[in-house]
Amino acid sequence: MTVLRTDGHTPGHQSLFVELPESGPVVLAGDSCYWQEHIDQERVPGVVWDPTRALHSIKKLKTIARLTGGRIFPSHDPVFWKTVKQAPDAYR
Repeated sequence: MTVLRTDGHTPGHQSLFVELPESGPVVLAGDSCYWQEHIDQERVPGVVWDPTRALHSIKKLKTIARLTGGRIFPSHDPVFWKTVKQAPDAYR
């Protein structure tokens, strides 16, 4: 697991990059991007401390996902969450 600094939503905000042995790499975005459209459209969420840093953080997460083959998990997207495993299922 790697902690990533993703300022923008708040100063010092952090996201996680996790290499799972069975499921592969995932990026847990936290509040750096709330919805999938923030990722796809490189659009800053509505409530941020610094919009410039927030956009930089979204681009950073996209680059990490592209280079590693990882999937970004946005934090608040109900449509996205319907597409992933739910408890008690798990990514391993």
